[in-house]
Amino acid sequence: MNEFVQIAQVSTQPGVVSDPAPADAGKALELSRPAAQSSLVLLRLPGQFVDFREIFSEDISFFRIGGDLQMLFADDSSIVVKNFFVGEAGEPAVIVGDDRFLSLDEFTAAATPQEVEEIQTAAGEVSNLATELGGAQGSGQNFHDPDIEALGGTTLRSVLIGSVETEDEEEDDDVDFVSPEEDTVPIIVAEAQTAALDEGNLPDGNEPNATLLVSTGGLGINFGENAGDNPTLTFNMAAGVPLDAEGMPLALSSDGEPLSYQKLTNGDGGQTLVAYKASTQEVVFTVLLDIVPNGFDGGASSAKYVVTLYGNLDNAGDAEDVLALSFSVRAADSDDDFVNQTFSVTIGDDTPELAANPDSGKVEEGAFFRLFSEEEPLENGPVAAGSLNIAWGADNGDGDDAASLAGERQGGQYVQDTPGGIGDRSVVFGSTEGAEDALSGEAEERYIPDFVTLGDGSETLSLSELSSGGVLLTYELSADGTVLTASAGESTVFVVSLSDEEDGGYLFDLQGVLDHPVDGPDDLLLTFEFIASDSDGDTVSSSFTVTVRDSGPTVADEGLSLTSDEDDIASVDALGTSPDGPATQPVAGEAFGETGD
Repeated sequence: MNEFVQIAQVSTQPGVVSDPAPADAGKALELSRPAAQSSLVLLRLPGQFVDFREIFSEDISFFRIGGDLQMLFADDSSIVVKNFFVGEAGEPAVIVGDDRFLSLDEFTAAATPQEVEEIQTAAGEVSNLATELGGAQGSGQNFHDPDIEALGGTTLRSVLIGSVETEDEEEDDDVDFVSPEEDTVPIIVAEAQTAALDEGNLPDGNEPNATLLVSTGGLGINFGENAGDNPTLTFNMAAGVPLDAEGMPLALSSDGEPLSYQKLTNGDGGQTLVAYKASTQEVVFTVLLDIVPNGFDGGASSAKYVVTLYGNLDNAGDAEDVLALSFSVRAADSDDDFVNQTFSVTIGDDTPELAANPDSGKVEEGAFFRLFSEEEPLENGPVAAGSLNIAWGADNGDGDDAASLAGERQGGQYVQDTPGGIGDRSVVFGSTEGAEDALSGEAEERYIPDFVTLGDGSETLSLSELSSGGVLLTYELSADGTVLTASAGESTVFVVSLSDEEDGGYLFDLQGVLDHPVDGPDDLLLTFEFIASDSDGDTVSSSFTVTVRDSGPTVADEGLSLTSDEDDIASVDALGTSPDGPATQPVAGEAFGETGD
């Protein structure tokens, strides 16, 4: 039996384990033929499309093992897609060509997989999707290059018969409808149900729960008992985008990127709206319109919708709120009697939180001098680094999302990508109440940041009186609010900087000594407040504390002992009788620490 390698996405070298990329249901799972006699095991996430275009024309033996799909090729290579058959059997799930999609039921009918109880090592009955579906559908094209005209496209029925009907041809076709004894029309029988989803349930959200990312609602439509064989349920999107509660077009975006839309025609006469990022082809949400046969007594069909959330939506604001989307649909029977209906979907905004209290830091002034001596290093050095422990949530877009804390560090300072704006999270100095004051203090004679508190562990001290070598400190905050520098004259005493990478972080770089109170404890505590903003402007604030330890002065255990002999001392009255003799008079002395305080 071949050795199977389980990975999250298709590897560039079959049979080789690479670091798996984070799973993303918004991206299609692309299938390509493995090397001969090698095998791949892939995982399909809930709602994820599976792209067969690379292997569409291959002769393959298909096997179904519970919810999994196994494919065996002629060269004994194999692919297993875990959870392939999990999900709504009637929803589009398989990509077989440009704008051509199959549901799980339709794929099963075309591929006819054999039901088995375990992974197979020998090929069975062979199927060819291109042959079964009536012609080549194209291969070698990724999901990121769809040839679907925006808000248009061809029907799944056209895929199954191997032809593409133009709109003109469709208009010229005779309607396959037998007039009943009584002509019925679609009617509205109830208000459409409202769906409610929440970004916090996304995998990156602060309350992840995949089961809450799909919502189904009734549309309150009765197609009539004699709707015919070809009823349709389609989107009305004259503006090209969803509408707000007042019916005005909504310019939706995700991580600062405007959304694009495509409409796909389902096999039952319904449609699927796909909202995605044009640059990455990441699907943000889908809305499926479904005609439900025999939904009413008497055999009339009803209608429902299914909305699935795959990614976050920008919802500008400084607090958690709800984004309301409105959709208009058209329900028509086979002789084009129709009725219009609207329904709403609300999407709750996620907000950043603190996963834990920010880390505290500690530095020692004496660490400078130990760097240039052979003495044993102190417990703490001159630089403190800590995590801010920010849980960004679903709106975690970053202008420099490929970086890390280590990548933003330059020496003893973080250089944060320019923070601010939709699509770019950030962390800056300041408090919720005093942030504006902190950034406008340069107009004062000497800027004293109001987001910094000085203490000694027992009481609060005046930051304006903090000095180094007797020189009062001056403070300068960078224009973007991410770096604070304290100086004594021309000499930098400390620099503290912030980063929005990972869970957020800070660096405190002590470059000089601080004057500690003579009668107070040896420690000075500096507490810095900060504000973290997610990629659509929601905020959380907190603070971290850095302790600066004084390294002296100290008194030696036994003091210093010096002796002298009066005979050795020359004066006006005496020249000294024993100028080279031993000293006999002890003199006490003190040993001072590195700072000389």
